[in-house]
Amino acid sequence: GGDNFLLRRVGDLTDIDIDHENVNADMALYALMPALDDASADDALAVPRDATRFIVNPDCNRKTSYGWTTSNIDVKADSESFDSNGSNAYWNIWKSGAFTSSLTQTIDGLPEGSYTFSALVRGQDTAAMTLSATTGDNSVSETLNGAGAEAIEGSGYPNGWQLLKTPPIQVAHGQALTIAFNMTASATAWWSADHFALTLVEIPATVTAIATPSVVATPQSLSIYDLSGRHISSSTPHLSRGLYIINGKKVIVK
Repeated sequence: GGDNFLLRRVGDLTDIDIDHENVNADMALYALMPALDDASADDALAVPRDATRFIVNPDCNRKTSYGWTTSNIDVKADSESFDSNGSNAYWNIWKSGAFTSSLTQTIDGLPEGSYTFSALVRGQDTAAMTLSATTGDNSVSETLNGAGAEAIEGSGYPNGWQLLKTPPIQVAHGQALTIAFNMTASATAWWSADHFALTLVEIPATVTAIATPSVVATPQSLSIYDLSGRHISSSTPHLSRGLYIINGKKVIVK
């Protein structure tokens, strides 16, 4: 049985509470990204981390453009793939005359951080290939001109494939990231693209400060809050032991 049920309002979430919830959610997503440095595999905040799992169909494994919005795109599978595996599908097209092609995808739910977007590409010398990543009003891009189908010295790949990568772009918590491949041909041309990848290269200090609390001596003349968001003091020479938010950072006082 049950009796005397009581519902009591204890207050609204403070900005500090919301920040902690966001960081906890982001930490769970960081854990889904494999560390690219084996020596840092056990460190949840180590970067770089492979975030490619957030891209739908990044390797053309479905042998379609599923997950992407496309224009002037075909799919091909033969020994001219980036690993010379004849069963490995990749995006490819040849067209006469000047034309453009594109693949675009919007990613929601990324944890906060800075990311690079990359792909393996190749093309005729009349094909200019651009990767871009955009969040709101912020955008980064990198362009590469095709160099044919012969192996390029130093590229590490056969059949003219090269790595194309954008500079880092900052993604805020809850912000969408739009990634795109665009090709502009000034005349008859072919191009190929495969192995799109997203890499987390930096976790912001606002996350690491909460996720990894500092241990300090009792602070003087600071803005101090408890974990419920209540202001404790702005000048307290002797704090009791416990966990506080001091100047926006989680701090353990011993």
